[in-house]
Amino acid sequence: MMNSRFINRDQRGFSLVELMVGLVVGIIVIGGSLAMFLATLQNSSHTLRASKLNQDLTAVMQLMVNEVRRASYSSDSTDSLAFDTANNCFIYSYDDDQDDSTDPRKKGFKLRSGVLVMKNDPNSCASISSGDPLTDNNSMTVTNFVIDVTNFRCVNVQESTVMAGCSTAGMASGDLYITIREVQISITGRSTNYATDNIESTITESVRIRNDLVTTI
Repeated sequence: MMNSRFINRDQRGFSLVELMVGLVVGIIVIGGSLAMFLATLQNSSHTLRASKLNQDLTAVMQLMVNEVRRASYSSDSTDSLAFDTANNCFIYSYDDDQDDSTDPRKKGFKLRSGVLVMKNDPNSCASISSGDPLTDNNSMTVTNFVIDVTNFRCVNVQESTVMAGCSTAGMASGDLYITIREVQISITGRSTNYATDNIESTITESVRIRNDLVTTI
């Protein structure tokens, strides 16, 4: 009988207090794990959206860079390149079939209502009221599109010297000078979930236009 009572006493269950304490500890552990999981999930989602924003901006920038580099190419040396920095727009053309400039391929880029558009055969920046969208408002809003053309410099061919401010003072009729053009393009994009994600990114590229402009005085 004593041996039986000893076994029963050794195999007794938890008391109500012990169960409550165990339950509270378990809830704390599970709650902490869940909070950590949700934070990790949120950070991962934020990182993915930031990465997508940068990829979208890079793709658009690369398209512009490739196009601007070939601007003004013409088999008969006719130049066509216009910047409208006030309206964040530029228009350019190039001879894509090497048959002179009678039918150049003309294009333009402009920021319209948060979307960067590309327009074929525009007459002016003001005429780009529509075009092929390069960005999608569902994932990104372009908040800034800046074109900086202050890095143009001119070289006097006869003297092989850089002309201060591209001034032609002192040059004689028939002299030549070359305009070397470098354009800086900057695009700022913001995630459409900016209110909750606060994701914004800016990408900037300097583009050397390969076709220098040769001018005769």
